Amino acid sequence: MLEGKQLNEKQSKRQFIFTKSVQDYLGISPGLYHVINSKEEEQEEIVGICENVNLTSLRHETNHVAFVVNNYSTLNVSYIRLQGGSDFPAALEHIRKTLTEIVPVYPVEINFMDDSFDKLYKKDENLNKMITLFSLLAILISIVGVFGLVVFETQYRKKEIGICKVMGAEVKDILIMFNKSYFLIVVGCFIVSVPVAYYCVLKWLENFASKTPIYPWVFAIAFILVALIVGVTVTLQNWRAATENPVDSIKTE
Repeated sequence: MLEGKQLNEKQSKRQFIFTKSVQDYLGISPGLYHVINSKEEEQEEIVGICENVNLTSLRHETNHVAFVVNNYSTLNVSYIRLQGGSDFPAALEHIRKTLTEIVPVYPVEINFMDDSFDKLYKKDENLNKMITLFSLLAILISIVGVFGLVVFETQYRKKEIGICKVMGAEVKDILIMFNKSYFLIVVGCFIVSVPVAYYCVLKWLENFASKTPIYPWVFAIAFILVALIVGVTVTLQNWRAATENPVDSIKTE
């Protein structure tokens, strides 16, 4: 609640709690209002204003919502809250039996709210799983590619590594030399891929009325993770060549 009070079902006049979007749209505040309908003029009360709520998919604009104690007409849908730990099968059977006794000819259909909301985002959850799967596959293929490239380059530059060690280069110097070149490659790929990823995510978010901003730290974390994976792969593969006897490396050439 932002202002006002909760509903009181014991009062005779109809009461409303409106969301903030309704208040902004109509410029109303809690209080009594005179309403003229087809029969007579009546008093109805706006008892409070609450935060905006989403009862539909976030793909749509936030609906103007009113919570009301309605003593004038029947409603087609009732929302019933069951306490945690309740016997759900027994509770559902009791609800179904009670409603059937009240209106025998009206079909009773019971749905859970979590199932209803799950259906709203089922397609997006499937898309999320597909993106995760293909991302992991792309990372695996990239690691295999980097591993193969490092193996080839290590063998190709084996004599160079031996000469560097003879000239006084330490193991860390050789590892830094290799990692530096691959780090520059990662930076170049990152510069190319970020605009593409940003554009794709931006176009996907356009499907939603309520959407999250695109935070720069997401791309920073992605860059750090990729750089770490490449760095570890390059370091582990070049460690053996960097620690070998340089005489053997030069001799084999």
